[in-house]
Amino acid sequence: MTQVVLPGFTDSEETKEMNRTHSNLNLSRNRHQHRKGFGQGIAETLAGAIILIPIVLSCIDLAVLVFSGEICSDLAKQAARAAANAPGSAPAQAAVTNIQTNYKSTVTLKSMKLTMVKYDNTSDGVVTVSCAVTIILPVSIPFLGVGPDVPIQTQHTEPIVGIASPTN
Repeated sequence: MTQVVLPGFTDSEETKEMNRTHSNLNLSRNRHQHRKGFGQGIAETLAGAIILIPIVLSCIDLAVLVFSGEICSDLAKQAARAAANAPGSAPAQAAVTNIQTNYKSTVTLKSMKLTMVKYDNTSDGVVTVSCAVTIILPVSIPFLGVGPDVPIQTQHTEPIVGIASPTN
């Protein structure tokens, strides 16, 4: 605490009273500045949260989209390989159906459908399998224009290896 001694005055009651008043003004000013800084901190935190929360939620949605797209692509590839190893068109369709029924769905996948698009049963033929998935986003953010349900479709082609080559 700083004591103010005015020239020509002794350490009297008046000087002590002035020092107390000066000290109270400093305390009051410090309290006001502390409240102002505290309020400013709350305002900055709220403004930052308003900006950061949608960014974090969008990252979560993007991660779900990427992982679900990978699952869809892997299922199409697995079903195409199973169909390519089948000896004919009917067993190939059964292999695709088997992959679909044995897949355990996740919470984010609303519906999944594997379809054999093409089966060319020549000796150098190919089989193409399509996978259509509807993804449920965990956090739907309206201003991004992406709804709560997002359809994704992939397809994969494999060479047929289950048919024996013709003999001469």
